[in-house]
Amino acid sequence: MKFQSILFTLFAATQVASESCKKMAGGVVSNCGNDQDAFFLKNVKLMGKPARGSELKIQVDGVVRETINPGAKVTIKIKRQGRTLINITKDICELLVERKIGYKCPVKAQKISKTHVLKIPGYAPRGDYDIEASGVNKNNRRIFKVNIKATI
Repeated sequence: MKFQSILFTLFAATQVASESCKKMAGGVVSNCGNDQDAFFLKNVKLMGKPARGSELKIQVDGVVRETINPGAKVTIKIKRQGRTLINITKDICELLVERKIGYKCPVKAQKISKTHVLKIPGYAPRGDYDIEASGVNKNNRRIFKVNIKATI
């Protein structure tokens, strides 16, 4: 009986957590952030479909509510069929420069509208992917959290 109670509690907690995510881009992207996050994701628009060997344009609109300083980290986890393919953590400021996003640190409070082209390798395995991206500042306070479900 206790085991069933624990399972029910976990299930209920999972349901509450998933309901707090706002779906965007036709349900592909879920903004799982909250009002205290340093970055508020307003909208995501995908132009095209994820396909092997193609380019996917992603437009992101949001608001940086408080300055994002060096030392902030982003973690990206990519899973396919339940298996973790990529689990990396990088400095957000280094990533902005490396990926030529068009911003540099510190990123001051401002509105952001950016279109980025993601090149999907021709060798990417077909299937369903779950992607989680989250960021924290150097004090471990959350900046953002996004979940993406994509099929290639």
